[in-house]
Amino acid sequence: MSLSDTLFGFVVDFLIWCGQTNSAGLDYESCPTMEECENNAVDSFWRMASITYAQHSSGVIHVLLNGSAEGGAYPVKGFFADYEIPNLQKDKISKIVIWVVDDIQGPDRDSCGKNTVKILEDRLKTLGYDVTCTDNYKPVVFLLCVDYPDDSNCILSSRDTDCLKIWESFKYAFIYKNPCNTTAEDYQPLMELAGHPIPCNKSLFWSKTNDLAHRYTKSSHSFLTLEDSLLGYIFDGVSWCGDPSAPGINYESCPKRSECESNPVSVFWKTASKRFAEAACGVVQVMLNGSIEAGAFRSSSIFGSIEVFNLNPNKVSEIQIWLMHDIGGPQRPVQLLQCVRNPDHQDCRLCPSSMETP
Repeated sequence: MSLSDTLFGFVVDFLIWCGQTNSAGLDYESCPTMEECENNAVDSFWRMASITYAQHSSGVIHVLLNGSAEGGAYPVKGFFADYEIPNLQKDKISKIVIWVVDDIQGPDRDSCGKNTVKILEDRLKTLGYDVTCTDNYKPVVFLLCVDYPDDSNCILSSRDTDCLKIWESFKYAFIYKNPCNTTAEDYQPLMELAGHPIPCNKSLFWSKTNDLAHRYTKSSHSFLTLEDSLLGYIFDGVSWCGDPSAPGINYESCPKRSECESNPVSVFWKTASKRFAEAACGVVQVMLNGSIEAGAFRSSSIFGSIEVFNLNPNKVSEIQIWLMHDIGGPQRPVQLLQCVRNPDHQDCRLCPSSMETP
């Protein structure tokens, strides 16, 4: 939710107003700009709203920047730089995720780790925040492609499958529908349109190891999770549901699985998980969390209730289970990634025996 999506932002977004000394007292047309006077009514409002919005932000927050902007994706002067960043509350924020997205058909002037984006990353890290950055985050590019369906950057496969077709197929699965009455059949056209084969010996399933599994696939490029597939990559981290009233789509207040199991997000991931498991072949990898008190394997999880039962024994030759513990457990290749965040732990020493005092 952006500032413009809050109550105050939604009410006054795009409006212009100022006071007048005449009898009317108000003016909605000929008001001074920031260049003419910095403390004009509109900019003063947005300045205070930005400060309050930043102070109330918590958990994982996202920053969307334009990589095609002529002056740089991150303006070192502006509302975000001058008012929002200084008012973020360190004790309330767990991570800051930066998305740098280029305009469709626009230039690639800025990206993660470069130019003004690096200035932003360094500033946030200096302030003590955990920062990640992604160039051209697919779900955002996907939305941009709605306006450019024939652009070469929006064509997704040799079957002439483009963003607009996927968007329409996705939308018609739930738009204007009861958010608690979604079925797997609603998503079948989308699955057929955007599905693609996973190479044998490349499938990696996971349970309660989300962050570790995906850091591993991104660093090793040896395996693919569901979230690394086209459908998973597009919709990972996105929330949506239908609404019987206009505009028919809701991206903010949707029912959770505990409120109704047949909500659009849960049904989508169950359907996609089933297809991902059915497509697996050769040697299959499974990464489980050995430090969970309730047990590494849970029959109620997506993996335990759906993916396990849809693996095809005629296609899968072997299943290798990686039981990953928190730092301090038995070593595995993936533990190197854990050590990146815990470099001083004794299990992360390259030569622990030689470093010990005799």
